[in-house]
Amino acid sequence: MATGGPDSLASLQLLLAACRDGREGYRAAARTVRSVELKRVLARLSDERGENIRELEQEIEKLGAHGVTHGTLAGTLHRAWIGLSSVLRGGSDAVLLKEVDRGETSTLLHYEEELARDANEAVRPLLEKQMMRVDAARTDVRRWAERVSA
Repeated sequence: MATGGPDSLASLQLLLAACRDGREGYRAAARTVRSVELKRVLARLSDERGENIRELEQEIEKLGAHGVTHGTLAGTLHRAWIGLSSVLRGGSDAVLLKEVDRGETSTLLHYEEELARDANEAVRPLLEKQMMRVDAARTDVRRWAERVSA
């Protein structure tokens, strides 16, 4: 990925799709949870993921391309599963947050994999910053999961 060529573009597109999945996942979760305070937290995390999206789109445009405008099929299926499992388990916020956590863990793995490759040095600081945001979001989700489970 050191050249900023096709591999770099593909990596950025993958992360962009993962961030779109995350933003939509947070939006879906915010619509589903009962707690008004938790709704606000999830909306904030969705907005933060939107910032990642904007930053990635800017980097993709620097490479002369356009960012993907959708998430992944896996993300769509995961959001559907969140909705279904929430209904089947009586709408438990704890169950919902466990699924959000699972999605965040997947996104973190994407960032780790991309950074483990020989990432373009111009983009590396951005990806590291975004990975820290995702990790902080996952920590927030886990704290909320503990709180609603208690």
